[in-house]
Amino acid sequence: MPAVLKKTSVGWLIEFYALHPTENRLIRKQIKLNRQAKRFARVGEFRSYAADIVNRINIKLAGGWNPFIESENIRLYTKISDVMADYLQEKKRELRPATMVSYMSFCRMLTEWLGNDHVKMYASMFNRVYAIRYLDYLYKERGVSARTWNNQLKMGRAFFNWAREKMYVKDNPFESIKTKKPDKKKRVLIEKDVRKRISDYLQENNPNFLAVCRLVFTSLIRPKEIRLIKVGDVRLAEKCIRIPPENAKNGNERFASVNMQLMDWLLDVHLERYPNEFYLFGSDLMPGKVPCGLFRFDKEWNKVRNALKLPKEMQLYSFRFSSPNLYYYTLTVSHRDANVVCVFLCVGKMGKRWKKRIYTYNSHAL
Repeated sequence: MPAVLKKTSVGWLIEFYALHPTENRLIRKQIKLNRQAKRFARVGEFRSYAADIVNRINIKLAGGWNPFIESENIRLYTKISDVMADYLQEKKRELRPATMVSYMSFCRMLTEWLGNDHVKMYASMFNRVYAIRYLDYLYKERGVSARTWNNQLKMGRAFFNWAREKMYVKDNPFESIKTKKPDKKKRVLIEKDVRKRISDYLQENNPNFLAVCRLVFTSLIRPKEIRLIKVGDVRLAEKCIRIPPENAKNGNERFASVNMQLMDWLLDVHLERYPNEFYLFGSDLMPGKVPCGLFRFDKEWNKVRNALKLPKEMQLYSFRFSSPNLYYYTLTVSHRDANVVCVFLCVGKMGKRWKKRIYTYNSHAL
């Protein structure tokens, strides 16, 4: 509502209404002018002076000015949906597409929980009560595991730490919430006879995906790293594949060895026909301008698992833990954290059983 000049029982004042950002309703605002009125000898002169002030206030109001947020950081009154959009846009410039999946998943799940009404709330209004209610919803209603719950807590902390740095919020509502004790990871080894069944099936039905499995098993390259291998990363003369630091999980460049089975496949592909910037596994699992989809390997593995009636716990990544090469690789290249090495190699029943099986394998091939 526009500003108007009034004379009341308490004197002269300018009155107008503006939308309060947190109460979401029009609140009356008054500016008293008694002191200014005493400076003028005639009422007409004062009215002219006051009319000029009223006019300027109305121009400011028409331009979006709000007196209730003038003295505060205006970013505190940004919708949480807009803050999420800015967050994801910035992270896309910093992170790999595979890593972005977790960030986008967190924002999507939080948006769904907030619903159409609450997603319009200001990010600064999302307090610890909302954070606890959201995490309770995930654990009790959606039935996520403790590990997933902890990941959501971690993503929540990361999002609101960023929002605090950007002055969208004053506090991080997830900061003081404790993590849950995670469930132990189930690592399923792929025995030699099962590996042969998989190899025979893929040799007949999908030899290109068999190459992916062999890269995981014999070269110990992670599926996410395999997806980003380029033709120029393959060194046929040296019988190795370069994993650049921007694609490696630990951010360190390394060279993965290639056995004869993989060398035969690489030679059959005729890499010399493709530019170095092409990806080794494109949309049809052959060299292409763009890498195959984020979940393409998972889909192909599900086909294999269903066809051979393998247990759900047996993942494509299980090849890596089943490889005899992992013993040397883990100690020398992959992990610098001693705790991680111990988990992989010797701690607990799984580790001891895995270490014992290393020496019973008579074949390092898939």
